[in-house]
Amino acid sequence: MDNGPAIAPRVWMRALLIVAMLAPSVANADERGGPATRPEVVATSYGGQTLAADAIAVGVFLGGAVATSPELVVGAAVIGGVGPASVHGAHGNFGAALGGAALRASLLTVGAYVGASAADCDTDFCSLGEAVVGGAVGYAVAAIVDARFLAQTNRVVRRPWVAPSVSPSAAGVQLGIVGAF
Repeated sequence: MDNGPAIAPRVWMRALLIVAMLAPSVANADERGGPATRPEVVATSYGGQTLAADAIAVGVFLGGAVATSPELVVGAAVIGGVGPASVHGAHGNFGAALGGAALRASLLTVGAYVGASAADCDTDFCSLGEAVVGGAVGYAVAAIVDARFLAQTNRVVRRPWVAPSVSPSAAGVQLGIVGAF
């Protein structure tokens, strides 16, 4: 039984070597001809963490109001000013830390002013309840805006890739796998 002429093992080895060298560069190439290792930027939100700090501040404020404790009310103001800014700082977003603190302070003040202006009274402190409600609404709006728009970070995600490696030399051929993880 004749199977035809036998092809020398060197020819097969050369053919395999050519295929092994060309296949990874074609299969793993991007538009510039290099390996497809382009990083991807992914936006992530940590707004839930800033809202948690705000919720703690509101809880301490309500506890201080119910217990008529000025110390707790002052503590709530400190937590409300420093807590969300600390969350921004922990994520390396220092501009958002300053912006969120300024947003809370300004909207709380504007809300308290609008609430006090809405009261219909003639004495000095009769509009205190309306001012507190207006300040609370302003603080809540600031917290939501901060969580939705300022509490964002971009992180770079590098996708792993693997490709075969072929290194011919005078002593022989080395086959291997290269990649980035």
